[in-house]
Amino acid sequence: MFSVAIIYTPKSGRPLKLAGVSDRSLLRQVAGTALSEIESSMEMLGRADPVLGAIQNTEAMKLRKILMALMLPNSDEPAVRVM
Repeated sequence: MFSVAIIYTPKSGRPLKLAGVSDRSLLRQVAGTALSEIESSMEMLGRADPVLGAIQNTEAMKLRKILMALMLPNSDEPAVRVM
């Protein structure tokens, strides 16, 4: 089972998990947002430094593959593509 965690990270301390949510549609939304953010970061980084942009692109592709594999629907759910 997978869940989305709400984590508080103080400036000078260990992260503290406040809550977890296992709603599959929310997991898909969070996965999509994570991909959007890393791809946006990749584009900005690529403009400043093409080599670092290429490295970030590789990381974004790995993340997409991992999330797609983890978010495969159950047999009774329609297929949803993580964006």
